[in-house]
Amino acid sequence: MSEGCWRIELLGAVRVQRDSGEAITRFRTLKTAGVLGYLAYHLGRAHPRETLCEVFWPELAPDAARNNLSRAVSALRRQLEPGAAARGSVLVATRQSLALDPSAVQTDVQLLEEALGAAEGAKDSAGRARAVERALEAYGGPLLEGHFQDWIAPERDRLRAAVLSATLAAAQETLQVEPSRAAEWLRRAVVIDPLCEAAQRELIRLEAAQGETAKAILHADAFVDLLERELGVSPGEETLRVIDEVHARAQVARPRTARAPAGEAEGPREATPEDPGEPPLPLQLEPMFGREAEASALQASLTEAPPRLVTLVGPGGIGKTRLALEVAWSLAEPLVGAVTLVELAEVEAAGLAQAFAQRLGVDPEPVAELPSRLAAALRVRPSLLVLDACEHLLEPLGRLLGELLAGVDSLRCLATSRRSLALPGERVVALGPLPVPHDPAPELDALARTPSVQLFLERARAALPDFRLTQGNAAAVAALVRRLEGIPLALCLAAGWVHVLGPERILARLAESRQLLGRRRGGDPRHETLDLTIAASERLLDPATVDLFRALSVFRGGFTVEAAEALSDDPLTLDRLAELRDVSLLGSAPSAAGDRLVMLELVREYAQGQVAPEAWSALCRRHAQVCAGLAQQARADLVGGAQARALARLGAEEANLRAALGWCASPGGDPQIGLELASALTPAWASSGRYGEGREHLAALLARHPAGDALRAGALTGASALAHSQGDYAAARELQEEAVALYAELGDRRGLLRARSNLGMTTFAQGDLAAARHTFGELVALARELDDRALLAGTLHNLGVILKDQCELAAAGDPLEEAIAVQRALGNQLAEARSLRMLASLRLLTGDADEAERQVRAALELARGLDSHEALARSLLGLGQVELAQGRTELARNHLGEALARCRESGDREGEGYALLALGEAALREGRLEQARRDAEAGAALFRGDDSAAGRAALVLARVALARGDVGAARTHAGACLRADARVRGDLAPAGEVLGEVELAEGELQRAARLLEGARILRARLGTPLGEADEAQLAARRAELQSRLGAAYSEVVERVAGSSLEQLEDFVRRA
Repeated sequence: MSEGCWRIELLGAVRVQRDSGEAITRFRTLKTAGVLGYLAYHLGRAHPRETLCEVFWPELAPDAARNNLSRAVSALRRQLEPGAAARGSVLVATRQSLALDPSAVQTDVQLLEEALGAAEGAKDSAGRARAVERALEAYGGPLLEGHFQDWIAPERDRLRAAVLSATLAAAQETLQVEPSRAAEWLRRAVVIDPLCEAAQRELIRLEAAQGETAKAILHADAFVDLLERELGVSPGEETLRVIDEVHARAQVARPRTARAPAGEAEGPREATPEDPGEPPLPLQLEPMFGREAEASALQASLTEAPPRLVTLVGPGGIGKTRLALEVAWSLAEPLVGAVTLVELAEVEAAGLAQAFAQRLGVDPEPVAELPSRLAAALRVRPSLLVLDACEHLLEPLGRLLGELLAGVDSLRCLATSRRSLALPGERVVALGPLPVPHDPAPELDALARTPSVQLFLERARAALPDFRLTQGNAAAVAALVRRLEGIPLALCLAAGWVHVLGPERILARLAESRQLLGRRRGGDPRHETLDLTIAASERLLDPATVDLFRALSVFRGGFTVEAAEALSDDPLTLDRLAELRDVSLLGSAPSAAGDRLVMLELVREYAQGQVAPEAWSALCRRHAQVCAGLAQQARADLVGGAQARALARLGAEEANLRAALGWCASPGGDPQIGLELASALTPAWASSGRYGEGREHLAALLARHPAGDALRAGALTGASALAHSQGDYAAARELQEEAVALYAELGDRRGLLRARSNLGMTTFAQGDLAAARHTFGELVALARELDDRALLAGTLHNLGVILKDQCELAAAGDPLEEAIAVQRALGNQLAEARSLRMLASLRLLTGDADEAERQVRAALELARGLDSHEALARSLLGLGQVELAQGRTELARNHLGEALARCRESGDREGEGYALLALGEAALREGRLEQARRDAEAGAALFRGDDSAAGRAALVLARVALARGDVGAARTHAGACLRADARVRGDLAPAGEVLGEVELAEGELQRAARLLEGARILRARLGTPLGEADEAQLAARRAELQSRLGAAYSEVVERVAGSSLEQLEDFVRRA
């Protein structure tokens, strides 16, 4: 592969990599990756755009499909050809077709085809083997895994069949001379196609012939089950004959023995057909999913080195026994069958040694000698004891195991328990739930590979043999296994109902009741219901710890030790938490805010169900108070130097905060605690862009708290700020005016100042700049008088915003810079980032784009450090606007697109509008006029009621219309811009420039000259120069007018030059 060439992997998931290590694994959309895959698979061919549209978007109208294809190509170009100089170096695009440059790309399919060709043409077996190895190395999985376009399936099958055929041929060639090598080839063949009966049959035969009988039996049973599950058929006669032979030669059973004569060690004797004995391990008829890594680690622990005792710990129903048996079977062969399961669930302490004796074939009498006789029996050969369900026998089992391990050096023990055995040298392995799918709309192939889904499907097919995962039920199955949290027992119990209810109905029933997690017929009595397994863990605890366990069910999504201690008055809470952790009713999980204790949701629901209704109400009240205290501390941190920590803590507690707010707003809740909590959370809602959620909570709580007190006034102020952020200025004004009146009535000066500050910004947004400027002039003075630095910073920022929008650019910088200095001293990084963005906007207006970029990048760095959704969105928007002014349109489009997505996600209508307008300008610069029109119109629609922003929107629409040749529309939009600016007193130069171009297009040369020259002088006097590209364009227009008007042009320029600023503005407005 030449240096700098891209290697595109199509076998398996699409992946692109360079020799340098640079890799691409994520694409704009799945179909973007699919387009790349199609071009790479047919490398060297040019594909008509119409063909690609039909392949990937057959359901769309031609224009929409072409638009989608263009977006996909643009996204690929950004990834494969970064930098303007690289354009066309990989993607060869014309108006009619697309292709990849073969000199810039190499694919794994190419390597595979070359290797297969070499294998076919090899002159000896060694050459063929090397070529097949290369083919298998190239074959990373099915072609374009996770993609489902019609062209893929036949090509996918062709490649798989070719690789399989080559691998089987290699196995056949080595079968007689090197059976172990042949077995390796066959194992690789069944990975490629697990349903290939010839490969599976020969592998089973080879495993048995090589003495791996237990493995061969497990392999055969699993294959029979696979055929039944996937194809609904049984193996062929030849395969069945091989399986029968393997079972016939199996010798994995061990008999009970009579008591040996005195002084003679007992040990297992060989089983005979007449006396088969009791099998030491039950045969596992169901496959295991998703525990491969754990099984491998356990095997290594039990065979390679100490410890000699490994305990699998986890809650009931998590799959401890199943994993232990899987590991035991894997060790049955190397230990020559000396692997024994001792089931202890129903064993009492007094009968413990006898239970061991029964399973090991040792005479149980006399009891006093049993430990030494058990040790003597185990010394005969290296042995593994699998001890299942040990949690209720910790003391007697500890004593017995201590004696056995001390007396038998070759003994290994694998235990399952809900808590550690606490023995010296014990290694504890915690077992958690199976992985679940997190994507709400997962790809079918990826979903089918998720272990929790695999287990659910396996058990569902046992209840309904023709049950399949389809596009129609995939979302419901994914949601169901998420709801069941990947707990194997819960998955099995729920799957048992598919013959009566579909996945969607099972999910709906679980929302109402746990009844479906009831009896599992034919299973372990301990696992008849999920609740029985949890109740069994409760029985290991003292009553006070059970009470705490049930009380902790009020928390959602986990909790900290401090929160649990705040909820409980028990001085031993920390000790009881450790006890709950020990019995696997609590787990721990790291988070950005520190370690947390977590309770599986199904366990939490059980615990909540054990709490009486009146006690539950008291718990909810205490929980809400704990949450309110946490939120109030976070609010204090948000205006101090610990903002990142505060946001992380609130993010971790999101589920708890929502639960507390919901209870407070409910009929039995406490709206006063709720308003304290919601008011404290308002800055965090604003920072994370969750304006709508915050407004909903505040509205519900305000409706239940009509009292005219400071609590209501503060909540009204917060609700007003959130409404303002969403562009709902009418609602913001109404809420804030009520708050102003309340604060005035209460005589709360600081509260009144904050409320007036919010009201001033709403007044400004609605176009009354004079009133807003007067308000903030007063508020800055009052904040200085009160020495309220946080309020001073906010009012200075707002004053700077108003001065900037009034085109008093020289005056606007000072309050913004002072605001930044105060915010930095306070450690309020969120507010600092906001003022940095505004200062960047000011510098951009005054023509200092480099300084604007420095300021906005500083804001972006702060936003990333705080992980603030709102600050990130607005900083990305600011950066995109700066890059647009610098002429870096493609970079700008990327940042603006990300900002738009974030603003939409959070409901930030103002930010969304500005992002759309900037994207419209970007499209205009690129000549994509229809896209520019759509973006600009969508942005303008979001600014109704905001005169300042509406004027900017109208200006963008006017420029788009002018570029499209629609002079009438351009004049109309420019007029709308002037009307908005008349209310706001904005910069009239841009509107004058558009109108000048309109007059030029209509042949009104003298008016055009006056407008363009007037706009130039306005910019010079206001200090708002154009960028180089825009200035060059207007200079060309002025040169054209000078050429066409001759001496008259100089007269126009002279007349305009003598006009005052007010005269120039008046002329533009009357135009």
